[in-house]
Amino acid sequence: MEALGDRLLKMRKRAGKTQKEMGARLEIAAQTWREYEKDVSEIGLSDLIKAARFCKVNPVRIFASFFMIRTMVMKAKKMGIKTKMMKTKMPLN
Repeated sequence: MEALGDRLLKMRKRAGKTQKEMGARLEIAAQTWREYEKDVSEIGLSDLIKAARFCKVNPVRIFASFFMIRTMVMKAKKMGIKTKMMKTKMPLN
């Protein structure tokens, strides 16, 4: 499973944008955007949507698989199956 930061990096590069441009568009420091790409900091949903739109990408494409994993883990827990959650930094409640 590809980490969210990897997806952000690919999205930005495919759109031909720099980290500085992403930061300026989201009104954050370029360093903060770098931290998002490296999964050091968590990007908020509103910034994720802004970034996707800036790169002309449907935001659902970026995080849809994370929601699928979350749903599968929640179903497994209800069935009493123990799972190991991947590094997605998503709460399960």
